[in-house]
Amino acid sequence: MNHVSEGPSHHYVVTVSDNGPKLTEAEFNEIGLPLVTSKKNGLGLGINIVKTLLLKYGGNLKFIQKEPAGIKSVITLPITQNNEEKQ
Repeated sequence: MNHVSEGPSHHYVVTVSDNGPKLTEAEFNEIGLPLVTSKKNGLGLGINIVKTLLLKYGGNLKFIQKEPAGIKSVITLPITQNNEEKQ
């Protein structure tokens, strides 16, 4: 986890990478869409739930396609005044 300061904004950035197969552009664009899954018994709700919670707290989730294959997920959350006092 990284602590990033940009001007008056302070936030945490968490990145998670995998080395999965190369996705087509269509597959990549479907990541996080509700009810879309590649899992046999998946519901297609997990990433959407995470994204909704992050947005509720002022955060963000984005995906970056790695070369030659794999995905990097980048989670950003603002540091609130309460969190800054605890540091």
